[in-house]
Amino acid sequence: MACFSRWDRPHWSELKRRGLMSELSKKMVIGSMAAAGIVALMSIADLATGMPFSGELTKGMDIMFILCSGILGYLCWTCLKDAK
Repeated sequence: MACFSRWDRPHWSELKRRGLMSELSKKMVIGSMAAAGIVALMSIADLATGMPFSGELTKGMDIMFILCSGILGYLCWTCLKDAK
């Protein structure tokens, strides 16, 4: 990985052309997808068993967490497809 000072830092398009930015962005997207999957699994487990969390308001929150995790997973998936 190249190290650049503040003044001779290349433009992001130059980094993309050299391939220096793609690995970090791919790892960030995969990490976000994994986090969305973990949140979705915990929410599904909470809806099914009430085990990780308990309370009166958790059903609505679980549904919102599952919906948001699905949206984030879809965005990550399309981002990975566009990166190829």
